[in-house]
Amino acid sequence: MKRILLFISLILLSTVGFSQEDLTDDELYAKYGTAQFGPNKKNYIHTLFNVGLILGSSEGLGAEIDYGKSHTMSVGLRYRAKFNKIFSIGFSFQYKNATIYLTQSDAKLFPNNIIHESEKLSLNSIDGDLFFRFNISSLDNTLGTYIDLGAYGGYIYYSNHQFTDNNTNVNPVSGNSTFTVVNHNPNYILNYNYGLLFRFGYNHIEFFGKYNLSGIFTKEYKTQFLNIEMPRIEVGMGFNI
Repeated sequence: MKRILLFISLILLSTVGFSQEDLTDDELYAKYGTAQFGPNKKNYIHTLFNVGLILGSSEGLGAEIDYGKSHTMSVGLRYRAKFNKIFSIGFSFQYKNATIYLTQSDAKLFPNNIIHESEKLSLNSIDGDLFFRFNISSLDNTLGTYIDLGAYGGYIYYSNHQFTDNNTNVNPVSGNSTFTVVNHNPNYILNYNYGLLFRFGYNHIEFFGKYNLSGIFTKEYKTQFLNIEMPRIEVGMGFNI
């Protein structure tokens, strides 16, 4: 949670310092050679930062997560093409990290029933989305108020399962009393993901919700372990810079 708060603080500072300035049509033409580029113009490209939380219930038994720690972070670019005052379409590309902390209890079964000090899954992916935007209101050279409806997909290029435990014999050299084990790219994690998305935004800030249709586990693994699956809902806040 501290990482998320720090991330939001940095983004807000960046938004204040580096947000695209409001320009008149003449100034846009002088700067870009066209008056068709800008937040409320025909074309617009901007960077984006998102932070999110994972919600909903796990499927199956023994795969509960720690909702207070589990989170997502992403950074990327978005393009939007405006057709009229109400309707636009666009797409985004972004790097995303999802970190899912597993609850350590007697009911734990995934990936085994061993209880650790800390245990998590980490998924790193390159995601893209396609969306339809409906503008509710807008002012000159601002994004205004809008709703996005769309779908997303991504390639999970790296994943790991990691746990940390207490060391019964403290290392006399380093003094470390814990050790960490990392399983790189476990074979039960899918290398792709896809789902549906919703966004509600006002100028440089937006709120989003996603529903993961694909899940994160392979079909073979889910069949073997009574159709377990991580929570499919993600909600969060985005910053358009």
